Amino acid sequence: LELIEEVDDPEEIERHRNAAIAAALRGADLTKSLLSFARQSPLEPAIFDLNQTVREVKTWSSRLIPENIDVEISLLAGLWRTKADPGLTQNATLNLILNARDAMANGGKMTIETSNVRIDEEYNELRGEDMEPGRYVMLAISDTGEGIAKENLERVFDPFFTTKPVGTGSGLGLSMVQGFLKQSGGTIRVYSEQNVGTTFKLYLKAISGK
Repeated sequence: LELIEEVDDPEEIERHRNAAIAAALRGADLTKSLLSFARQSPLEPAIFDLNQTVREVKTWSSRLIPENIDVEISLLAGLWRTKADPGLTQNATLNLILNARDAMANGGKMTIETSNVRIDEEYNELRGEDMEPGRYVMLAISDTGEGIAKENLERVFDPFFTTKPVGTGSGLGLSMVQGFLKQSGGTIRVYSEQNVGTTFKLYLKAISGK
């Protein structure tokens, strides 16, 4: 904005103005990501169908998926409804889809599926989990990419941690997703094997009734 004050050329003013707008938007996204990580982001929860959210995100993200990646979608009929922030749920879904894409630089298969899950003490014991017992809707996004190295697996949700080249990732995506889910009473889990692939499972609490 200070640069705009110093020039009179309309084209130069427009260029600086556009750069200022872009910088402000990046700052807003960064702030929202940090608030989500800190579990202090203002939420606007609503009751919605996770299947519909997945369909919408898949529709407008299709152009971001290269042709050498085959996408298979399996959405459970009769999926329980959930109550969370729809916009942040869309952002979380898109983030996981793009991460799966980036893991398959040479192509592969992406699988997107939903299911109903009942968590009880036996479930936690069998899987070594510590989730709060109850009913959840689960979204799983899997890829057949390079997988995550064991030494990095425990750090994938750390803020600013990324294995992507400089300028291509802030390292806030997964920490933002985790913060949003915890703030919403849900959780996220990751399973990965190098040279086999990775699966992220997003859990959101189901509401009472169908």
